[in-house]
Amino acid sequence: MFEKVFFYEGKTLIQLSSGVNRWEWVEKALAWKGADHFDDVVIGWDEVLLFHIGQKYSSNTLDPLLQNSIFKPNSINEIQFDITLAGKDFDLFLAFSNQSRMEFIESLENMKFKVSMVGFLPGFAYQQGLPETWQMPRLKSPRVKVEALSLAIGGPYLGIYPDTSPGGWNIIGKCQNTLPKEWNIGDIVTYQVKT
Repeated sequence: MFEKVFFYEGKTLIQLSSGVNRWEWVEKALAWKGADHFDDVVIGWDEVLLFHIGQKYSSNTLDPLLQNSIFKPNSINEIQFDITLAGKDFDLFLAFSNQSRMEFIESLENMKFKVSMVGFLPGFAYQQGLPETWQMPRLKSPRVKVEALSLAIGGPYLGIYPDTSPGGWNIIGKCQNTLPKEWNIGDIVTYQVKT
């Protein structure tokens, strides 16, 4: 499972092997986050940093601790958002993805997206599940201002801007609901288009 492990005084950096299922990796790392012997755990895309103040581990002492950690999953929420399709880039997106407005709506309303990470802004959830033909690249130059609740596509992700901010994603619509106060990794998101 691990490509490399680096031991330091008070912290250990673990790098993930290629080909490992990312969701299993995140679940395992979350289990370490709740373990008594670690002060903090920082989870990255393909690595995890364990903080253990006052302790220095080796392979022999660390392996049993990691194996014995029990994963306690967060609750997974299913969230449906009502949206309108009037974004600045919506027509460009339809041309990019080679589909009509009605084809897009029909497809979108039958899809489920999974929250894979939260970041960039507090409350900005990166949602996986876009078909490859919908994965429109980010803008070459970010906009100075993107309105709060704008629905946008940035490469392989769909997201809703929680606040007005700068941003470089393609704006395809606007969310009509309040966003959750907290997202969980793995939350399922669906969309209904309102006219």
